[in-house]
Amino acid sequence: MSDVQKELHQLREKVAEIANDETKNEKTASLTQEQSMYKAEALRLLGDSDDCRKRIRSLVKQTYALGISCTFEYIKLILFP
Repeated sequence: MSDVQKELHQLREKVAEIANDETKNEKTASLTQEQSMYKAEALRLLGDSDDCRKRIRSLVKQTYALGISCTFEYIKLILFP
């Protein structure tokens, strides 16, 4: 009787171990899928931020150039009315 109980206990442990392994594999697959999704999103956002940075640089240059030309026009008006 004792041997049967030990065998039953061992089989239950083995079943629990297999179930844990399957759960672990499912979780690993799910995490891998999420990782690839987040990686793609990060790359998309990186491209967007690069575009924004380029646009800001362009606008700063335009603003700076406009500011200088306005300043020169103002000085001309003061010096040469």
